[in-house]
Amino acid sequence: MRHTFLFDMVHPADFHFFAPMIDEVQRRGDRAVVATRHKDVLVDLADEAGIAQVVVSSAGSRSRVREAKELSTRVGGLCSLIRREGVDLVMTRNPSGALAARLMRIPSMFDTDDGPAVGLLYWAAAIPATVITSPASGDVDYGRKHQAYRGFKETASLRPERFVPDATLVRGAGPDPSRPYTLVRAVAMEATHDHGEDGLDDPTLRRVVELLSPVGPVWISSERQLPVDLERRRLPRSGASFRHVVAMAQVLVGDSQTTAAEAAILGVPSLRLSSWAGRLPYLVDLERRGMTQAFLPEHRDAFLQRLEAMTNSLQAERDELRLRRDQLLAETVDVADWMIERMYRLVERSRDAR
Repeated sequence: MRHTFLFDMVHPADFHFFAPMIDEVQRRGDRAVVATRHKDVLVDLADEAGIAQVVVSSAGSRSRVREAKELSTRVGGLCSLIRREGVDLVMTRNPSGALAARLMRIPSMFDTDDGPAVGLLYWAAAIPATVITSPASGDVDYGRKHQAYRGFKETASLRPERFVPDATLVRGAGPDPSRPYTLVRAVAMEATHDHGEDGLDDPTLRRVVELLSPVGPVWISSERQLPVDLERRRLPRSGASFRHVVAMAQVLVGDSQTTAAEAAILGVPSLRLSSWAGRLPYLVDLERRGMTQAFLPEHRDAFLQRLEAMTNSLQAERDELRLRRDQLLAETVDVADWMIERMYRLVERSRDAR
């Protein structure tokens, strides 16, 4: 009997996490239903991959009222999708997916790597979920439903056997991969868990560009408006090509947690300036391994000093990081395979219980 899995995606990182699982589900002859959201390049990523999707909701302003309205809309849309498509299991990294599955009386797997840092919202999402999964980093315990894996969500799609940087895609996005270039990533801080958080301001961004310029052209990937003098450095295209741009960059600097983790797994030295520094277990783990480094906004001067030192010994930094990356991959599981095994175990157990 064929299984139908619903993959609930609200952020581009969700797409990358679930993409190899979708491929495996389809390879086995089962069905993958994909629910997305108008958020950054998420819809574009699914389109570029040729994955059929249903756009269930749209990210709005940072208003709590607007977010509550979207949550209600999304849960309702997901319930309709579950009913219409005969979904057997919901895979999600968002509270809406777990809640919709509970309302429709089907199992769900809720994955999170944020831990307690994001407050009650994501802890509450664990209540309706059937299984909660997370990296073993930080020893966070979600109770009897919890299953931890030795790995990071980024390795689900970025292990060398799944991801090979493509110079053609990099060139199409803007940079010339035949020349050394650097990348700055600036996020909008508009996600629900980013309320009140802080990262790169414009003066710091300008100084970062100055320090990176001797290495090669500096490209900026930004979710927010840039000052006029920096706009010409904006990466013209992102979508599926963005990870390839990260992979071929000499160094990554920014305030994005997800991109810093991706850079670490890709063996690209990275620094970030963010009020999230020291609070997310998976990034603390990567920092402990010497694979990325973060500074709080009030430590801006130390951040800039470290960046200057990094650019002066960049090849040595890159060589050391590649060794640490290889060691990490040897010590961790293939997260996509780990998730697939538990998805099928859960859906088959659920069917047997009916």
